[in-house]
Amino acid sequence: MTNLEKHMESIHSKIALKWFDAVLASYPNDKNKFLARKNDLFMNPVGVNIRESIKLLLKEILKTSPDYDKVQELIDPIMRIGAVQEFGPGKAVAFLFSLKEILRQEFKDDLSNFYSELDEFSKKIDMTALIGFQVYMKSREKIFELKARHVKERTLNILKAKNILAEVEEVGTEIIPHEVFKKGGFEQQ
Repeated sequence: MTNLEKHMESIHSKIALKWFDAVLASYPNDKNKFLARKNDLFMNPVGVNIRESIKLLLKEILKTSPDYDKVQELIDPIMRIGAVQEFGPGKAVAFLFSLKEILRQEFKDDLSNFYSELDEFSKKIDMTALIGFQVYMKSREKIFELKARHVKERTLNILKAKNILAEVEEVGTEIIPHEVFKKGGFEQQ
């Protein structure tokens, strides 16, 4: 275990709290106040999940050799929340980079003692940010897929209700005006 890791473990809670505050800073004021004040999982599941994910994520990246599969698992809830909140990719991932500034402030008096170790730790943060970006993009893709499926289902239901939709065995469900369906030789025999 490096000197930085030992020192960081002793101030883990303080760093995690500052990092949580950095996450909250990315939310609008009305939301971040709510997310910060309630520690009850049932009253504030988003805030509690973010807080717990931050603590565990920090512990994982503090390790000499973090398990990046575990990092992905831990960062997933935070990125999903950002994706649902329709944060842009930069805004969703920015809190990860804020950890660098938090550490610089925390170690400003001892920066020379930890300089090379902070540089290595900075690389871990960069890797975590790349993983976070991937998770965010997968979450956004899933949201768009769900929205597209919803629009398609609603459209099909409207077309069925207006008798504009026809089922053609060879093709499947297609949008064909009813008259074309009847006059175009598509009638079932």
